[in-house]
Amino acid sequence: MASSRLQTLILAATLVCGTFPTLAQQSGPFANGTFLPGYQEIICLNPVLAQDGGAAVVEKNGRRFFIAVGVTAVKGNEPAERVRQLRVAKINALRAVAEYIEPTKVQTETKLTEKTTVETTEKSKKGKSLKELDETTRTSVQATLQAPEQIGTWKSADGSLFFLAVGRALQ
Repeated sequence: MASSRLQTLILAATLVCGTFPTLAQQSGPFANGTFLPGYQEIICLNPVLAQDGGAAVVEKNGRRFFIAVGVTAVKGNEPAERVRQLRVAKINALRAVAEYIEPTKVQTETKLTEKTTVETTEKSKKGKSLKELDETTRTSVQATLQAPEQIGTWKSADGSLFFLAVGRALQ
C-alpha cells in the first residue's frame, strides 16, 4: 500500500515537473497530451470518451481495453492548479469506473411553488403571479475497486478542460 502511494506521489510530481521517459508526447488532437505507448490510438477509437469523459470497453486488433476518462476545468497554470487537475480528473475517472461496474442511484426532487396576489380597488384589479421551480438531482455510486493505471493526460483544444485516462487491457 505504501509503495503504491509512493508511486502515485512520484507520478504526480513527475507530471507536474516533466514527463516519464516511457511516456510519449503526442501530436494531432492530443498535441498537448502525454500517453503510455499505444494508448492514444485506443482512446481515439472512442471519440465521445475522449471529448466528454466516461468509461467504456474499446477493442483494437482483437484485444479489449477498459478505459475511463475523468475531466475537470482548467483554472490556471500554477503548479498547485496542475496538482488539483490531476487529483480531480483522477477521482472523476475512478467515479466513471465505479458507475460502469455498479448501478448508480439517482434521486430527483422537483418542487413548484406558485404565488398569486390580486389587489382590488374600486377602479381596478392588479394581479401578480410568481412561479418558482426548484429541481435537485443527487447521484451516488459505491464500489470497491483496484484502480487501473494512469494511461494518459491531455487538454481540450481550447485549453479549458483537462482530461486524465486510466485503463488496462482485458483478458
